[in-house]
Amino acid sequence: MVAALELYLDVHATRRIRPLWQALEAEGIPSLGSLNAKHRPPVSLAAAHRMDPEAVVAAVEGVPGLTLSMDFVGQFVGRVLWLGVTVTDELLAHHRTVHERLSGSLSVSAVS
Repeated sequence: MVAALELYLDVHATRRIRPLWQALEAEGIPSLGSLNAKHRPPVSLAAAHRMDPEAVVAAVEGVPGLTLSMDFVGQFVGRVLWLGVTVTDELLAHHRTVHERLSGSLSVSAVS
């Protein structure tokens, strides 16, 4: 089983993503919106075979929130479309902090 450490978008951003999911669905393209009405769009920070919940809490504790922009669309091989997060100094610093905190307790690989 693979575990992921994900950030969730605020209510405003989530409300902007859902119509995109609905537009895909209207064209016959499945989206995360069709999996579960309560599904929220995530931004992945890390992935590992396992993550200790206490280590994850410690890694994100006290790390401030982020302002993100998404400025491109990508596709995983064959089927999954995704919005690309704009790389900023703030995002890189956040990512670095979380990964440094996790590095001692997990076998973590960065998610691009």
